[in-house]
Amino acid sequence: MYEYRLLGAYGLIALGAKSKPAVPALMALLNDADPDVRATAAFTLQSLSPVASDALPSLITCLQDPSYTVQYHAILGIGQIRQEPERVIPLLIAYLDKPLDPHWATLRNCAICSLRQFGAQAKPAVPMLIRLLEDSHSNIRSDATNALKVIDPDAAAKAGAR
Repeated sequence: MYEYRLLGAYGLIALGAKSKPAVPALMALLNDADPDVRATAAFTLQSLSPVASDALPSLITCLQDPSYTVQYHAILGIGQIRQEPERVIPLLIAYLDKPLDPHWATLRNCAICSLRQFGAQAKPAVPMLIRLLEDSHSNIRSDATNALKVIDPDAAAKAGAR
């Protein structure tokens, strides 16, 4: 059954902007009991982010989902929608300071990438991003470097981000 849902999601993604009428139904699926259904809906909304901006509040709610995969797609979708920075940037910054396990490391990377999408609006993240330049994970250091260069090039240069 999951494979059919995923194929349906890919179909909606392929339709692009023509899929906008499906956004409310996808938002409703974010409340399904099945985590695979929620993850597929979040993935589809992330992929449709230019036309799925109405889903931002639902994606924000997904940050509390017990499913790592749902959170993963919600974080990336929030970054791609790029709206309400005053509301979402603090939520994304919170992922930069979570304890690390393999899942949190990936979610941290997603949050860094999403913050980068906001450009200079994400300046409140600069102190934490500077700290992450010394992270033990090379991909986190790399993503933090790239984000700093976009968010605050002067701070990146002062921090020695290359």
